[in-house]
Amino acid sequence: ANAAHELKTPLTVIKTSMQVLRMDESNSEGVQKFVADTQQSLDRLIQTVTGLMALADDSIKTAEHEVINLK
Repeated sequence: ANAAHELKTPLTVIKTSMQVLRMDESNSEGVQKFVADTQQSLDRLIQTVTGLMALADDSIKTAEHEVINLK
């Protein structure tokens, strides 16, 4: 959970930077293609990290409510 959370901020910063590059119409076609391809990979990575955070959150919630028989 901590690792996924630590990845979230830099991924968001990178995503914002990629969006700024994408809006720059002075970039060559090659640069625009690179930015689009990188954006797709970045989106998949963000989805993976979001999924990991959800799994960790579910795991924590389950552990908090687990009943333990002490007999």
